[in-house]
Amino acid sequence: MNRIAALSFVAGGLLIACGSEIILQPAPFEQPDYGADTTSSSPSAPVTTSSTTGGTGGSTVSTTTSSTTSITTPPSSGCPKECVGGCDDGICIVYFKPGSSVLKCPPWLDCVVPCDDTGSCKGLIDCTNASSCEVLCWGTNSCAGPIFCGDGPCTVECIGSFSCAAPVECGESCACDVWCSGTPSCGSSMQCKPGCAQGNGCSSKSEGCNTCG
Repeated sequence: MNRIAALSFVAGGLLIACGSEIILQPAPFEQPDYGADTTSSSPSAPVTTSSTTGGTGGSTVSTTTSSTTSITTPPSSGCPKECVGGCDDGICIVYFKPGSSVLKCPPWLDCVVPCDDTGSCKGLIDCTNASSCEVLCWGTNSCAGPIFCGDGPCTVECIGSFSCAAPVECGESCACDVWCSGTPSCGSSMQCKPGCAQGNGCSSKSEGCNTCG
């Protein structure tokens, strides 16, 4: 995904051209009203059904099934409850809930994680099951925890000062970009694909660094 197009679409921010350099002035995301807990889930109780064979006096056969959904099968429709910011056009907006230590993007969707407040997204961000992942570390001291990418495209924007203090692990991503434009940012070594490190971050622009189909 083109960086400028992605940021304009997700954030509606202001792009200012300055010579050959493009400066992003992001518009803040509107935090949702969480209300009741909408991110935790548990499997439903198994359902037992019975049937009788052989007419009157025949044997009774009981069958137990579970309603637990496997992540190995794409969902048919609907927006997962983890997408508290909505999931228009298949893009799931996920926010860290207050007091939470782990954020997991739901499977089979393009996931965007806005971290534009000071100190936001302190915990672990898990994008390993998402189709693609975009983490926007725009706030000061944002994204203090590690970020784990899956095998799809993964972009992490460390724009805020002192953002991205922990490593981004994207060695399995088909195209990983970690931009460290905050002053300072990217305090830990990034786990890029071999040969794809650039400065303190990662780039998919080098030869062999973008293998997405």
